[in-house]
Amino acid sequence: DTSIAPLYRIVLSRSGQTTVTYDEDRIISIDHIEEPDHGEAEVVLNNSDLGITTDFKGYQGVISYGMTTSAGAERSACAPLWVFGQQNHSSQGKLTVTLSLKGLPNLLAEDKANAQYTQESGDTQTVKTLLSAVLGATLAPFTHCIAYTATYDSEDSLIDVFKPADAFDIQLNDTRLDVIKRLLFFTLSVMRAEADGAVHFRAPT
Repeated sequence: DTSIAPLYRIVLSRSGQTTVTYDEDRIISIDHIEEPDHGEAEVVLNNSDLGITTDFKGYQGVISYGMTTSAGAERSACAPLWVFGQQNHSSQGKLTVTLSLKGLPNLLAEDKANAQYTQESGDTQTVKTLLSAVLGATLAPFTHCIAYTATYDSEDSLIDVFKPADAFDIQLNDTRLDVIKRLLFFTLSVMRAEADGAVHFRAPT
């Protein structure tokens, strides 16, 4: 039914701050990209009533899309993003606030190894162990980074068996995202940031 209007919403939250929700009556537009290794959004909000006074930089933003069904308004949340830019605009008598957000893959692409890391030929860590350590910020070059959860929805025959040993290393300033991609090269698995804030790995069927 083309007469059914889409629903959209963004929930902005930060520890110690009041959570704010904006939906169709405040959102003018959403330009949103969500891919396995890339996530970003630009959300334009109507601020003609000067109701937006918060600086949202550093807030987590969760965008949801949906529609009204017989059960009422139903929305599905996308993977969380984080606000890194906020701009106020005035044009044609309308005041707007534009939020620029980055997804988890983009943040991983900004986290750089602060040291070199090598493994011996007899190292017994599997690809799965290393992926969890890179994301969990427990592997030496990335212990200065924020820890994220690695969730394994399904596993291929390699991810928890293959041990890359000295075929795997990390150079100074390698990004977490590039390291994860290199580890996945040893497997048949793929990654995706999801709505629970974790990085999910699965074996495609």
